[in-house]
Amino acid sequence: MGDPTCPKCGTPRHGEADACSKCGLAVAHVEQYRAAQAARDAGVTSHVRDAWVGVLASWEDQKSHDTFLRLVTLHGEFAWAAACYRHESRSRGQGETPDPIAERELERVTRAAELTLRSTASSRTEARSFGTLVTVLFVLIAVVGTSLVYIYIRQEVR
Repeated sequence: MGDPTCPKCGTPRHGEADACSKCGLAVAHVEQYRAAQAARDAGVTSHVRDAWVGVLASWEDQKSHDTFLRLVTLHGEFAWAAACYRHESRSRGQGETPDPIAERELERVTRAAELTLRSTASSRTEARSFGTLVTVLFVLIAVVGTSLVYIYIRQEVR
């Protein structure tokens, strides 16, 4: 960690420690962590990233959080948004106390993700209906096959 703070949790680094004293991120894994963060961030649409920059610039403005959440929902970037708020909660918090704004917004992102999943998921009855249809088709094919074998055997007997 050439940086004086941990890139994962924002805790100041003390001396030549081998790992972060708060989250345990090993100094040897810092670059790997940063590369994984960069790869995750690269997959996010520019609209959502730009909205996050707006949130950071006006942290206490609820409208910026609302705009960000709307774009996150539109683009399905819930995991990325949650990670951003978790990071801000740790870095803006006071000691062990998380930042209240970040915690509130993290809860909103979580609820929006759950609502999106529930509204787009198929119901169990639809899944059961498909299984019932497959079973009925299988039985129908078996009956037709058995009937054809019976007819063939009857013709051979004559």
